[in-house]
Amino acid sequence: MWQQYTWINEPRATDVRERLTFKTEADTDFWRNTHYGFNRMTAHALLTDVSTEQFTCRATVEMKPSHTYDQAGILLYVNDDHWLKTSIEYIQDFQSHFQIGQ
Repeated sequence: MWQQYTWINEPRATDVRERLTFKTEADTDFWRNTHYGFNRMTAHALLTDVSTEQFTCRATVEMKPSHTYDQAGILLYVNDDHWLKTSIEYIQDFQSHFQIGQ
């Protein structure tokens, strides 16, 4: 199933047997032009082209966070300047939350 997909920042090890599983590298993220000047395009993303104007995307995300701001989610990507990230973010000692970034 994953043969038609392409990695951005491929992780060191992946498992694609029954479902896609991988461990992220430390200090990776997708963020652009934040109010404090934070820009990063280092996170792992497995992409495929969608050639329709409308589509539905559904994913089940399981994560085992160990550090504040660990997150996992979905990336809708056109290029480095045009993308949308939705994710669940772990915040230690606080309520984790859903996040949208672009």
